[in-house]
Amino acid sequence: MKDANEYIESGQLELFVYGVLPENEMQEIAAAVSKYPSVQAEVERIEKVALQLSRAVSPGSKPENFVQIYQGLRDQDTVVSVSKKQNWSSLLAWAAVAALLVGIFWMFQQKSTLTNELEQAALEKQEIENRLLEAKNDLQGQAEILAFIRNNNIDVIDLPANEDVIENAYAKVFYDEESQVAYLDLQGLPEPPEGMVYQAWSLLMDPLTPSSIGVIENFENSDSKIFEIKNIPTSEAFGITLEPAGGSETPTLSNLYVLGTV
Repeated sequence: MKDANEYIESGQLELFVYGVLPENEMQEIAAAVSKYPSVQAEVERIEKVALQLSRAVSPGSKPENFVQIYQGLRDQDTVVSVSKKQNWSSLLAWAAVAALLVGIFWMFQQKSTLTNELEQAALEKQEIENRLLEAKNDLQGQAEILAFIRNNNIDVIDLPANEDVIENAYAKVFYDEESQVAYLDLQGLPEPPEGMVYQAWSLLMDPLTPSSIGVIENFENSDSKIFEIKNIPTSEAFGITLEPAGGSETPTLSNLYVLGTV
């Protein structure tokens, strides 16, 4: 038979408490517990830790808590008294506790995986709903534009290119003088350079009086390149210039891209 320290350092005492040693080793450890008070004390300490650990565990506990609980209890000096002789019912009970702990770990992992899957599904559902709403808004906007430009009271003004500044450019204005609303079709204009924007102008010809009616800030983000402008003053002509970001108080004539009369 080994001495007391050999049993304590062997790692067999933990397995003895949980009842998972072969029968001959169980009998050997039981004899050592009866013979050596230090071995008995170590077994009592292991039983105390296992008992408190099993009571501390709940389905809502985080996995990292098991290690913290075990380490904390292992360092305590208090010892609870147990029977010197281990019976098989007690050993089976500790084995059941071990199986319970394994089951709780598995249940927590399954719950965590399911929670992550549900969160991901919710995000995907929200993304789909956002896309559907965006598509619905786009369709509604297109329907409103079509209804506007098909109105018999709408003036359609062609804005040809200023050949001295740019070639092969064009634009159109769908203008309702009564409602003072216009839609600018700028499909025939190139993307503005970085730091520059298109600015629309309403003009009176005699004397020449330009009035800004809108800065096109989101040109590059529009698929249709059609932009609604409201509160249009009485106009005899429309023009589009290229201006620094934010727009200008007066049109830069050297950057006058298109111009057309009503």
